Amino acid sequence: MTTATPAWTEVMSTALVGTDRTGPPTWVPPTAPDPASGLLEVAALLAVSRRAGRTSEREIARPEPAADEARPTVGKAAGNRLTRLLDGNVFDADIRGELIREWLGLAAGRGLVAPPQSLPALLDAGRASRELRSLVAVVGGNRARWLAEQRPSWGYLLEEADDPDEVDLTEEFDYPYEETAAPPSAAAVAWDETRWQEGNAGTRAALLARARRGDPDAAREHLIAAWSKEPAANRERFIATLAVRLGPGDEEFLEKALDDRAKAVRQQAVRLLARLSGSAYQERMAQRARAAVRLDDSGGLIIEPPAEVDPAMVRDGLSADPGNGAGYGKRAWWLEALVAATPLSTWRDYAPDPATFLLSRPDADGWAENLMRGLARAAARERDVEWARQLLAAPSAKALLRPSYGVRPAEGLYELLPPAELSEHARNLLTDDNASQQVYQLLMMCPAPWPADLGTAVLDRVVVLITRQRQGYRADALCQLATRKLSPSAAAEVAARAAALRDDETQYTYERAIERLAEVLYFRQKMIEELA
Repeated sequence: MTTATPAWTEVMSTALVGTDRTGPPTWVPPTAPDPASGLLEVAALLAVSRRAGRTSEREIARPEPAADEARPTVGKAAGNRLTRLLDGNVFDADIRGELIREWLGLAAGRGLVAPPQSLPALLDAGRASRELRSLVAVVGGNRARWLAEQRPSWGYLLEEADDPDEVDLTEEFDYPYEETAAPPSAAAVAWDETRWQEGNAGTRAALLARARRGDPDAAREHLIAAWSKEPAANRERFIATLAVRLGPGDEEFLEKALDDRAKAVRQQAVRLLARLSGSAYQERMAQRARAAVRLDDSGGLIIEPPAEVDPAMVRDGLSADPGNGAGYGKRAWWLEALVAATPLSTWRDYAPDPATFLLSRPDADGWAENLMRGLARAAARERDVEWARQLLAAPSAKALLRPSYGVRPAEGLYELLPPAELSEHARNLLTDDNASQQVYQLLMMCPAPWPADLGTAVLDRVVVLITRQRQGYRADALCQLATRKLSPSAAAEVAARAAALRDDETQYTYERAIERLAEVLYFRQKMIEELA
């Protein structure tokens, strides 16, 4: 008689019919006093096995223990605060997500790892949010990686680099190719063939990016050698590293990548070629843009977008059917895309002051907005501050805030301005009731923490909106934004303003918004102190 482990359904069906009618099952343990007792014994064992989430086995190999941590664990208070955030017992989900990201960023920057008891919840948080994953890999340390090897749902972590020096590189290789910082020493970027052959995708991408800083040509050759064997997800990730010290030597490889079978890889190649000064890609786009935006015999401007796109244009990234995400018709979107990929120097032949000339044209045919949006995207790509200032000062600049495919051209322009200039723009708009959406977008782009004078101006505006009938919802939105942009040192000032509103005899619907802001700032203040 054998005692092979039966299926759960077989045990249940036998129990329902009864062992008296089916006869003694072959899987009843020989030590059982009778078939019915043996069936119950097997059922109990299988029930425990099912609850444990594993198939029952006679012997289960014990995995090797996790490697010792080389970095210290955060203190008890900081660990408890992370647990509170992960348990979901503080604030709402949006604020909590921002705080978790800030906590992880602070811990990673200080070379600390999370406490072991927080790791399951932390790995679950990373599974739910891609934005957290690289930080979870670093702050989770060796124990988190060990746990990820045991549970498939946490396996995402195995594709992330776990070196604190590499976490920022694996997120977005969006560096200007005209790097001004001196590259690190040769020793700091020495090629590690073992890590390249055996590392996960995140580690290998970070290795490529670091190697690019030292010897971009050699790093590219390593990528080319492995290119044909890499899956599409890796090709997309690896080609993005060419943004680090992008140069003429990369052009041939990127041109070939325009024919890659994976759409995401082709899109990365387009993005990089559009940034490569003097590339054949830029010249092709410039020729198309000149045909669409040209001078007439009297020196006036004629705008006539393409009526259709040919295969060569599609290869260069112009979608034959941009879909509804653009928010415009096809021809308008093609015009914007062409101008966006065209070097700004192209327009110098049109007028001594090309920005003024192009932006001052009457919109007789309805294309001026798309022309301006394309110019804005080109200025952001080339990081041209003067063009950015002229575009933002144009009478129709609000059109740059309109999203298409999730992109607001104004964001790329505002990012070029010095923080003080950006803050001044925001302060000037805070008192304009007709610019509430514009100022919110602008405040989002102002780097954190906001300067003290901007923070004060925002709080002044919040109080005004709370005390206005039917305006409090705007105050609530500003307070939500201020939870991550306002310096925690402003907590006492915010609390004082909340107290003044409470002392006012008038009942305000959105008074709670500023009280919550004070609570979040105090929370962040303590969090920073605990991780110092």
